Amino acid sequence: MQPLSSQHRPGKAQVLSGEFILACVIFLFVLASIFFLWSTTTRNIAESEIMHGMDEVATNAIEKLIRTSGYPDDWENIPPAEIDNVSAIGLATESRILDKKKVLKFLYIMSNNTHNPCGPNISNYECNKHFLGIGRYDFYLDITYLNGTIVNVKGRNCTTGLIPGNTEYMLTKRRNALLDGDIVKVTLTVFYGEGIAIPTPSAICGDGITEAGEECDDGNLVDCDGCDSTCRSEVCGNDRIDCDPNTGLPEECDGTAGACPPFRSCRDNCTCGPATYMYLSVDDANGGQGTNVLVPVDINNVQNGPLAGIGFDIYYDNRVINVTGIQPGALTPGWDFHDAYKNYPWGTSIAISFGGPGTEIVDGSTGSVVKLNFSVIGNPGDTSYMDLGNVQLSDPDGNLGTAPTKNGTFTVT
Repeated sequence: MQPLSSQHRPGKAQVLSGEFILACVIFLFVLASIFFLWSTTTRNIAESEIMHGMDEVATNAIEKLIRTSGYPDDWENIPPAEIDNVSAIGLATESRILDKKKVLKFLYIMSNNTHNPCGPNISNYECNKHFLGIGRYDFYLDITYLNGTIVNVKGRNCTTGLIPGNTEYMLTKRRNALLDGDIVKVTLTVFYGEGIAIPTPSAICGDGITEAGEECDDGNLVDCDGCDSTCRSEVCGNDRIDCDPNTGLPEECDGTAGACPPFRSCRDNCTCGPATYMYLSVDDANGGQGTNVLVPVDINNVQNGPLAGIGFDIYYDNRVINVTGIQPGALTPGWDFHDAYKNYPWGTSIAISFGGPGTEIVDGSTGSVVKLNFSVIGNPGDTSYMDLGNVQLSDPDGNLGTAPTKNGTFTVT
């Protein structure tokens, strides 16, 4: 037999290369399987830890809400400006018995960043995550009836937080409780991922929470109880006509709001009275026996005019002095003084009227309206009172008013 030629002999190198490649493939497959199993196990452990943490967070948060009243117990009554005094939030008066006002206040401070217990640079949502112990997770909370309908308290839906969006991990806890005698379901969803913000609700008048745009909110829509049906304060001094809670009637006036009758002004208690700082006066005077003395009667600071007619009585002792005539004052040139006075045993009655358009006494005017010509009858040392009374003022339309008076004394020298 002839030996095989070298070209027909099996190559040792070729056989070794095939085996090596197969071994490498098997090794890489095993290594990849081990890595895959390791990664899966590690991920499962991490997910388990995350879910366990979320479960603990969600359980603690929902139990805190439905079983505790928060701290302080009446945190829902704290004014918005003092909300930083709240250190814990709970919605219950007793375990699983929810308080409507606490629920409303929680919804309010969740959506309103004006007053924030955590400071101006932290949103109320983030702040309440801290109070609830939510930590790095996000949450969504709603309160529904057992049929799934969202509970609405005084116009506000009981939903708050972020609506879960593209979430990696999510866990939900539900608890039953009582609200206003109804069994409700409180659902807290804690998640890790993207969330969608709930639109901030507008202020609702009558929900008992003073919100942006409201001056007050006493929990009802009743007028004349200090906070009206549009949640504006009913107080004197706000330059608008409100109902006066003390009388049950509208204010007569309030600062620049409301018109008082002519020659009357708005007083500090929002009622119309004699015009403040507007008065008729006669100053002290003197003169010798047998002489005539002109004594002016002045008006100070005309208000709610213009003034078109003046009438008054002046009382004096006619054994000492007596009016023998009158003359126009500095503010009444052109006025009608014909038959404008009449003497009586007690004194003199005077009535004068303006002379037509352009002669009225305008608001803010101060000066004499009449000069009384007194004849001095008494003896030296005698005195007489000069008391003004029965003051009647009128405007061009015939509307009547009055004014207080300041009186004087005449002394014979």
